[in-house]
Amino acid sequence: MKKNQGSNFESILTAKENKANTLKFLHKKSLPYSKIRYKLLNKLKSCYPTEPCCSPSCHICKREIRLSILTYLKDYFSNSNYLMVTIIDYNYLIDDDLKYFNLKKYQNNFYHRIRNIGINSQIIGCFELDYHQDINAWLPHFHLIIPDNTETIEYLRTVARNINKHSIRNGVRKRPILVQKLSNPIKQISYLFKFMPQMVISYVYKGKRYTRKISLKGEQKVIALVKFDRFGFNNLIFKYGIRLPNFTKNLNRKS
Repeated sequence: MKKNQGSNFESILTAKENKANTLKFLHKKSLPYSKIRYKLLNKLKSCYPTEPCCSPSCHICKREIRLSILTYLKDYFSNSNYLMVTIIDYNYLIDDDLKYFNLKKYQNNFYHRIRNIGINSQIIGCFELDYHQDINAWLPHFHLIIPDNTETIEYLRTVARNINKHSIRNGVRKRPILVQKLSNPIKQISYLFKFMPQMVISYVYKGKRYTRKISLKGEQKVIALVKFDRFGFNNLIFKYGIRLPNFTKNLNRKS
């Protein structure tokens, strides 16, 4: 994948190629007929620099939004006093087509859990949703950037424990929270705000279970493209105690 040097972003040419592949995929006659799919297809085809569609399913608009977010945040998090935290909600297993999943309600619930437990730090992050092939279900998670202080970390560990009281896989240990140093802000922020659902596959090598992420395929890819288009960029961004601009409001694509 061609990327802009130093930014960890794909080039505009790669974004255009990826969008063309998305359009080709949505146009496949082998997929089950769906008015919603064709509506998204027409929306993406009608996206122009002067009238951007502002859809997370549009690779070109997504690239511009991500660059805007990075430009806004990179200096804010340029020092080493921040952490990147991932919280996976194993209890919120979604084994359908996401038709009834309410992102605003889910985000508000997570927001109130943080507030009620007493966190006073500023937090910014992004909602993600991956399809886990071994259990045929979607699992939501948040990527968050938080100040590097013990109190906030312990509070978030408590939140992660509270929303993960049950196991979804026999014999597999849950890892509901991952804490990493924000050592490379540009690279990590670009990963955090990738707005790209993926498929998680698991495999066993020398008796040990591993997982890796791959691109979604078939029906799951259609579901993700349609649902993330409906979510919109601003609803996918999570913020707590911090104000952010409306990144889609002044989207001005030049190519």
